[in-house]
Amino acid sequence: MSNIRTEIIAGFVTFTTMAYAICVQPAIMSGTMPGLTSTGMNMNALVTTTCIAAALSCFVMGFWAQYPIALAPGMGMNFLLVLSVMPACAQALGSHVGAEDVWRLALGTVFVSGAIFVLLASLKMCSAMVNIISPSMVNAMAVALGMFIAFFGMKNGGLMTVTSNGLEVGNLLSPEVAVCVIGLISGFVLLYWKVPGALLISIIISSFAAFQFHLISFSNGIIGMPADPRPVIGIVDIPGLNISKHLGVGSMDVVGVWKHLDKLWPSLLVLAFLDFFGAFSTCLGVLQGGGVLPKNDSFKGNNEDNFPRSRRVFVTNGLGTMIGAVFGHSTITSYVESAAGVGSGGRTGLTSIVVGILFLLALPFAPFVATLGSCAPICAPALIIVGSMMFRCVKDIDWNDVSEAAPAFITIVGMTYTNSITNGILMGLIMYPIVKLLTGRVRDIHPGLWILFALLIGYLFIPK
Repeated sequence: MSNIRTEIIAGFVTFTTMAYAICVQPAIMSGTMPGLTSTGMNMNALVTTTCIAAALSCFVMGFWAQYPIALAPGMGMNFLLVLSVMPACAQALGSHVGAEDVWRLALGTVFVSGAIFVLLASLKMCSAMVNIISPSMVNAMAVALGMFIAFFGMKNGGLMTVTSNGLEVGNLLSPEVAVCVIGLISGFVLLYWKVPGALLISIIISSFAAFQFHLISFSNGIIGMPADPRPVIGIVDIPGLNISKHLGVGSMDVVGVWKHLDKLWPSLLVLAFLDFFGAFSTCLGVLQGGGVLPKNDSFKGNNEDNFPRSRRVFVTNGLGTMIGAVFGHSTITSYVESAAGVGSGGRTGLTSIVVGILFLLALPFAPFVATLGSCAPICAPALIIVGSMMFRCVKDIDWNDVSEAAPAFITIVGMTYTNSITNGILMGLIMYPIVKLLTGRVRDIHPGLWILFALLIGYLFIPK
């Protein structure tokens, strides 16, 4: 049995392990992180809305689903939005990344993907979703995203550079590399000793190193009023009411998603699938691993016997994504770092509520966070470490079965070497049924995957 004191401590532990998102997410979504194209979104406003969106999502999980699972903008999904979805939206509109209509259409796409997730979870269709894609392919997507994130971290930390000859080692004697290495080593060492908040502490250590090397200054202070969030907020306008105009905020382009569905449906599909599988694997892994739920290998989807209130958990993840889109963010998802809080005794929704409160209490530190996010080597170690954590899923790929391993491998290298998250996933999903068919393993293919395969093949022949 748990108690209030234990739940509060668990909330603090969970928050410290995932607070790095407050520094990293705005830099990615605004495109100010080196290697990314400016999205046109206001960095300071994104710092504010990161905290608000995460807090609201945690409150829904805590008060309604009543589990010690914290939510925030997902690492990997933010890169997917900036590097794949926004260019697709720009192409659909005949515009360019950085234009306001482009990122508002991208947020509309995220909103619709969250709505799809909510609909599927409400109709208890999660069990069917679980069986469509094999565990090896799901894990391959996680590994590929991990490599993608780590690659950006290596570049932003100066450990490698991209030249006309390909990838080369960076200037290892530069201050930027020194800051990155200090943060990277401290982060891995703290993780080894299971220190709560290892990533957050490593970012703080890197920031002090950057300050000593004169890479940053705190001229704007450390504590101050949070930035106005309205520049990046987008609501779903009801025709004729002009609610957004009365509130002084923008309008999310949900209508544009349907208007350009012929070009955006692959992005919509990838967002929805990754949102679902990420939430499913994280929630089940954290709760079973922490003893909150009994371990049951036969668990499938919305099984209320083995997973009480599972429908609420999945609906919450979908609602979180919709909330995130309103506040200018990529997919909001359950954080695997919640395992730290569960390991500290968190058993109820009070843990998530405490995390949400702490996100709101972090708002006055917006000037400090904005300064850290403006210096790439400070956040680079966190990207590399998160990438290494996601790479752990490689052990869960069935490498002994070529019909599973080959498509998984193509997904990983396809995403990494084409520099496209969407393309890597599409390559793997197209190859999977073909390999299964030619190796006589047709029974391994879920009927839903054949439908998905046909849609993806058709997409390849649609004029771009």
